[in-house]
Amino acid sequence: MPISPKIQKLLILALGAGLGVWVLYRAAHLSFTHDESSSYLFFHDKSIGDLFTNFSCWQSANNHILNTVLFKFSIKLFGLSDFAMRIPNVLAFFGSFYFAYKISDKHLSNPFSTLALFTVLFLNPYVIDFYSLCRGYGLSMFFQLFSIYFLLNYLKWNQKASLHFCFIGLALATLSLLTNAILFPVLGLSLWIIQYKRIPSAKEIIWAPLAWGFLTLALIWKPIGFLRQKNEFRYGADNIWESFKSFIKGSLNEKSYGFDNDSTLLFVLILLVVALIISSIILLKSRSHYRFFPIAFLLLLALLHIALAANVLLPVVRKTILYVPLLACLLSFSLGHIILSTMRKSVLSFILLFIVAHFVMTTKIDQTIEWNYDRLTKEYILRLKNKDRKFVLQTYWKFYPTSEYYVTSRKIENIIVYPRNNDFKLAESATALIHYEWETKAFSEFTIIEEDQELSLAIKK
Repeated sequence: MPISPKIQKLLILALGAGLGVWVLYRAAHLSFTHDESSSYLFFHDKSIGDLFTNFSCWQSANNHILNTVLFKFSIKLFGLSDFAMRIPNVLAFFGSFYFAYKISDKHLSNPFSTLALFTVLFLNPYVIDFYSLCRGYGLSMFFQLFSIYFLLNYLKWNQKASLHFCFIGLALATLSLLTNAILFPVLGLSLWIIQYKRIPSAKEIIWAPLAWGFLTLALIWKPIGFLRQKNEFRYGADNIWESFKSFIKGSLNEKSYGFDNDSTLLFVLILLVVALIISSIILLKSRSHYRFFPIAFLLLLALLHIALAANVLLPVVRKTILYVPLLACLLSFSLGHIILSTMRKSVLSFILLFIVAHFVMTTKIDQTIEWNYDRLTKEYILRLKNKDRKFVLQTYWKFYPTSEYYVTSRKIENIIVYPRNNDFKLAESATALIHYEWETKAFSEFTIIEEDQELSLAIKK
């Protein structure tokens, strides 16, 4: 039975409201994570100019420039708190949902296309995590969708302003996550390929991507150089298979679905994703403006491998967020060009229901996927704060930034965090430990007072 447009809109709004509450709640209650805490400790007292030009701000790729600027601004507006620092990415969720809705409303032709778009963009436990955190990934996906929406408008109605908004969005996506810089040649070349007949009369097709691209490159030139000096581009995968595998592994969130071997499940799912991508490329290869998506996706893969030849490895783990908006559009627009028989509708419905069930089963309200080891660091620090004694807290290196963040930001006076030591060696002065439970048990002078699976908080007897 077909869904009426009115019911479809109500369902989309209900989904947005439900996910919005989820994102808001987690942003307010999740423990800060290793990378969030590091961002605060490294950059809260740095100027905007330093973020672009100071080598000390680029000891790692932790500096997501736009996120750093926005969390500093948010602190000035609302005061220092976990939630205040996460507000930019929470707003990015609502912005992403809005532009996904606008894309579906103006450019998609059937309910299954719309469902596919929202499913890939928002019903992935790995993806939705980032909108509740003070990192650049949520902002990155928002500005990519912003860019795609205005590009679609340009292709459909030839609005020059839309083309400029497209590449302004891409510039902001790049400042949110430097990996997105590769999308300038991807989107620019794809546009030139499908619009080459219009170039003589529409010069903006050439100069808009070039102008905004070179302006963005000028802004990020020094940071790229700093990261190259620190060999940060050597972190990643050396083939596209491993890159996709990393994204799917995060999306599964340790769910095996009866497969004895994780590698077997990953192999099956990667083959399925590759088959879907190839099918989408074939379906859209001659579909007017929507040829843009298969061309762009193939160019992205090609340019990533060209970068690989220059010793820039392919995205893994959280950097694979780069694929999400483009992949969501590729799959959803291709569904608009399939004749949906009863059998195909049944298969698609089963897949969508399975994805929804997976989301419900694997998304956890009290922890993230990427930094789940920090799920209790905040609670442990507050537990020590409430004790009527002073502590010298030593932590395993993974827990150090968040421990230091809470002690510093909340001005906790009865805890001193022992300096970070990657090769953990128990200090004589330590009177409290946050460490993995099996390691803590080796220190007989300490008593574990809190533990959760492998994590533990211990104090000296």
